Amino acid sequence: MLTVTLKIAYIDVRRWIVFSHISVILSLTLWFGWNGVLNHIYPKSPGDGYFVLGVFDMLMSKAPFWFQWIIFTAVALCINVLLVLVYSVRDPVEHKITSWVAFERRQEHTANKERRKQWMADHKLDRFS
Repeated sequence: MLTVTLKIAYIDVRRWIVFSHISVILSLTLWFGWNGVLNHIYPKSPGDGYFVLGVFDMLMSKAPFWFQWIIFTAVALCINVLLVLVYSVRDPVEHKITSWVAFERRQEHTANKERRKQWMADHKLDRFS
């Protein structure tokens, strides 16, 4: 849960705005809140089978739980960051499209500038008059 939330928030989001911060904080808060509530209201399991009651509190109080959460998240995000870096060096299609659009805009701007100059020369207008 933490890894996916942080990956989407900090690696995949192209435009970081206030709503991104709010969604990350709310997502993590709701996850912890739901597990905290479920931890106390889940019915007791008969026998030695599947049990939920009290497990989340027990996990939250143990250092290995937090250590594993932090280590696994860091490793997973490092792998994603490395992949993003490798793909950005290899000049992905997205970069090619973005650079093509920028090139087209520059060409259009230059052509418009030349047309304005020609129109002003044809009409004998000074730029500052």
